[in-house]
Amino acid sequence: MHIDIFDLNFDLSSEDIRQVEVIPKLAKRTIIHGIFLFFAGMLGSIFTLRFNLFFLSKSNVNYLVSSSNQLRALVPIQKELGGKISSITVGYRTKTVGGRYPDALAYLFSMCFIPFFIVDYCKCTSEYKKRAMRACFDRYILSYGLYIVSYLCLVINRPKIIFLSNDHCVWHRVFLKQSKKLNIETAYVQHAMVSKSFPKLEFSYAFLDGIESHNLYTKEQHCSNYLVGALRYHCDSLSKNNVSHQNIKPVLGLCFNIIDSDSFVIETINKTAFQLSDDFDIHVRLHPSDKRHKNGLFDCLNKRGTVIINDSTKVSSMRFLENVDVILAGVSGIHLDAALSGVVPFSLKSWGHDYYGFIEKGLVILVDDVSQLRYFNQKVYLEKNTTLLGMYDAYINCDKNMSLAQIISAVLNDKNHPKLVEDLFKFDSKVDAYVYK
Repeated sequence: MHIDIFDLNFDLSSEDIRQVEVIPKLAKRTIIHGIFLFFAGMLGSIFTLRFNLFFLSKSNVNYLVSSSNQLRALVPIQKELGGKISSITVGYRTKTVGGRYPDALAYLFSMCFIPFFIVDYCKCTSEYKKRAMRACFDRYILSYGLYIVSYLCLVINRPKIIFLSNDHCVWHRVFLKQSKKLNIETAYVQHAMVSKSFPKLEFSYAFLDGIESHNLYTKEQHCSNYLVGALRYHCDSLSKNNVSHQNIKPVLGLCFNIIDSDSFVIETINKTAFQLSDDFDIHVRLHPSDKRHKNGLFDCLNKRGTVIINDSTKVSSMRFLENVDVILAGVSGIHLDAALSGVVPFSLKSWGHDYYGFIEKGLVILVDDVSQLRYFNQKVYLEKNTTLLGMYDAYINCDKNMSLAQIISAVLNDKNHPKLVEDLFKFDSKVDAYVYK
């Protein structure tokens, strides 16, 4: 039995993404950190009694999540189709999630594969991948146990279909690979913008945001792509393209990702507050997975009283954007969230690279200095980019009197409603995907 731990850990192993180098906290890690995290995860899963091999809903629809962003993308479908939502990582817990993956068994099985890990490390010829194996020992060694335990869970429970909203992390890729092996259908729903560095689509169904996402992916022949729209933008009754907050001054959202260093975050906030506090109310938001605010990251701000810190673990990006007129961010999918919410997205020339192609496409306005944000014009931006936004979110141009969750449900229940799906979609051979009629 050969287990390709590099393919399973696509996000860490990709020499295009080079995550271990670009994320500061990973760049500092040694194998000691990885070993510590592995045993911490093992103890956590044992103490929380995550041993249940029967956590999947048998012969039913199952939704597997490991973050709030993924949950947000899948909950509307679960409400429409039914089925069970389960957490597949020991670190993610919420009341909405019913099932818990048996991590404890995966950790225990993985212990037996340490010799395999050593062999894979010695055979590896890529210095970057070796570095990733050391820094993220916990993830790579756990891959062996996840591979076995996930297979057992699928064999025992034989679910009808597995919904995933992540295509590049080990927990999700293990279920994708094993489901294919057992002829269990899988469906993928985007939870964020993607790039050309993402893995090919190997699912039974892929429900993508629009033509821009589709063009960035490659796919296997059996995967049916449906360009339905960005479900995460349509699951709340938000006032699109209409900021309705009551602030006297316009609001600037400063948004940071985990790849932004502590010093850069503080320097950017201080500089922006110094130059623009008379023109804007300034709201700061970290990525939902970024916990640095709990470690006192913002204690040394120069003008702390003029800056509002948003808690991204409690407030979704879309709710945050309801109260914002303009954002400034680096490499982040929140640029697209902003544009689709009627918020003007900016970035600095010195802030990262155009990972998602937003600047090249004209979605994000590039400036030399934060002072240029004073001259933003929301109306002009939206009028200029109406067509472009429809390429990122196909549902904007959909004239069907159905919710996105209902449309996805109809596709999966095609045998029961063939005429409905035929009325909704046509197959476009030029793009090799189903598009709205």
